[in-house]
Amino acid sequence: MSDAVTTSIEALAASTGALQHSIADLTDEQASAASGLPVWTRAHVLTHIARNADAMVNLVTSARTRRHIPMYPSRAERDADIERGAGRSAEELVGDVHASHERLMAELAGMGPADWAAPIRYGADDRAGDASLIPALRRSEVEVHHLDLDLATHWRTGPPTSSSRCSSGSQRTSVPVTTPHR
Repeated sequence: MSDAVTTSIEALAASTGALQHSIADLTDEQASAASGLPVWTRAHVLTHIARNADAMVNLVTSARTRRHIPMYPSRAERDADIERGAGRSAEELVGDVHASHERLMAELAGMGPADWAAPIRYGADDRAGDASLIPALRRSEVEVHHLDLDLATHWRTGPPTSSSRCSSGSQRTSVPVTTPHR
């Protein structure tokens, strides 16, 4: 594993740790409240964060087996999984975020040196890249959706950044840029 991949995995772990800290004491009332995204509650966002970790496991499996495995079976199934998961308690949501992160980290740890250069296809537009992108792709999801939770603790008080993001009319500041552009 290259130093760059190691650094990317460490950054993913730190970002996920910050997210887990923010949601550790989440209540059912907070989970069912509106998020920073149109239509979605915080429960929707947390479910998406967990299912995205599972989607990243699919990319790791794709890299390790050298056969294409999509992140999600379909957009419709992805959306249905999020809807189904959004009705759970805060305790279940937080547990799911934690467990899905642990699954992904275990799979990343099992990658061999050659696996990191294996081709993957990711995103709604089926972009091509190599498996070394997986930790940064995941970190970007964690960081952006951490902000979408619209909780008191988030990246606005965190590390320096180089961009901002707007969504549904509300200005978001201090979103770290980690998504690779290819």
